[in-house]
Amino acid sequence: MRLDASTWTYATAGSTGWWGDVQAARVLESEQNAKLRALGVSEERIARMAADWKAWGQHPDAWFSMVHGELLLLKW
Repeated sequence: MRLDASTWTYATAGSTGWWGDVQAARVLESEQNAKLRALGVSEERIARMAADWKAWGQHPDAWFSMVHGELLLLKW
């Protein structure tokens, strides 16, 4: 067994733009959309959330990082 970590980091105009677009699509088109609607979030607010993700992705100071803890099981 080995413990490790990795990260996702988006810190360039291209990568933050892509991440913002991906998150906007999740809000509009995935199961996340159904969950938001089930919670009573209005279509107007959902559309605004998607627009905010896109705007964030285009901002020159945007960056995103996520740490992932990893437990690797090794079979010899």
